[in-house]
Amino acid sequence: MKGKNVLSENLPPKEHDSTFKFLFEEKKDILLLIKDILKYKWAEMIDEDSIKLVKTNYVTQDFMQIEADVIAKARLREREVYFYILIENQSTVKRDMQLRILKYMISLWAQEIRKGVEVLPAIIPIVVYNGIDERWNISTNLMEAFDIFRDDIFKYRVVDIIELDMKKFLEKQEDVLGPIVFYLEQVREDKDELVKRLYEIEANLKSLSRRNIDRFFNWAHYIIRPRLAEDLKAGYDKIVARIKEGVNDKIKMY
Repeated sequence: MKGKNVLSENLPPKEHDSTFKFLFEEKKDILLLIKDILKYKWAEMIDEDSIKLVKTNYVTQDFMQIEADVIAKARLREREVYFYILIENQSTVKRDMQLRILKYMISLWAQEIRKGVEVLPAIIPIVVYNGIDERWNISTNLMEAFDIFRDDIFKYRVVDIIELDMKKFLEKQEDVLGPIVFYLEQVREDKDELVKRLYEIEANLKSLSRRNIDRFFNWAHYIIRPRLAEDLKAGYDKIVARIKEGVNDKIKMY
């Protein structure tokens, strides 16, 4: 892929983790992931107002501290049951992912037990993978190490961003940031294609709420702009100026 000579020294540390922690702080982006992309049937029954982010760092029994990327707690409509959605971001293929996810799940369940919960809540693990050079090629079965019951025990789902057709989501032009961020993440190391896609999503950006526009440009300033050569940054800055001018014009109308 083109554009490998990225100005990586200007990028923030752990930028991939930051991108998805920032993205999934929004309920609508969590719903997009589980309902529209992964198409979990139960996602249709979620009470959107019940979705809440919870703490992601835990201390294990051997006093080791572990931290997941995003954990959300939610309820189903008309049911007094709650569950957790565990979202882990990876930019490289991790061979120990099954063990990692199990540690997160066990730590979360241990916390619930300490609270006095008798029936453990379900935990739905998801890996959001934005690797460029290698496709996710390891088992999603959390109990792969066992000889029996492999088909009946926990599995996690992988959202491989490269393989998503994000244009069908962009066509809806909804006030959701996920499709825009995913569309750019697909080509983040190809600076020419990155600029091309920035122009493509201009209409989508204009349809966002003021809050989501601000969130997008705050993210793009630290994650997208540093990847561009100096001559391409000028094009990026023009897009930013046009969008912000359009937002200001809207505000003046009210």
